[in-house]
Amino acid sequence: MSSDQLFSFGPYRVDPARGQLWRGTQTVKLTPKTMAVLCVFLTRPGQVVTKEDLFQTVWPQTVVSDAALTVCIQELRRVLREDARRPRYLETVHRRGYRFIAPITVSPQLVSSSKFQVSSSPLHPAPSTQHPAPTLVERLSGTSWCSST
Repeated sequence: MSSDQLFSFGPYRVDPARGQLWRGTQTVKLTPKTMAVLCVFLTRPGQVVTKEDLFQTVWPQTVVSDAALTVCIQELRRVLREDARRPRYLETVHRRGYRFIAPITVSPQLVSSSKFQVSSSPLHPAPSTQHPAPTLVERLSGTSWCSST
């Protein structure tokens, strides 16, 4: 999965690189393993993902019980407000695994503005150097304030 992609489905957006899920503008908390399970589904939309695939991808070189996966699937369904009997996003494929059934939109990651310095234009134009503005001094509560007009 490319770390510079965002996945959208229904009212949800997923940023795999940051491990974040949003419903609209609200951040939705997921445990790291549940986020990893969701990311597996997002990279294989419409495909049956077996339990074995999930165990190998999410818990590599670790032996875990089916209960660990069950907890992640339950958490995922809870945060997606999903009913297993009437799935909109995650369908159980009996004796085979799970399939992500919602349409997914993949878009490039937006560049964070914190990575770049953006110089803003001054709020007021610089005073003319031909006729410098006088300096006014006002006393307030023993503090001197200076301003140019």
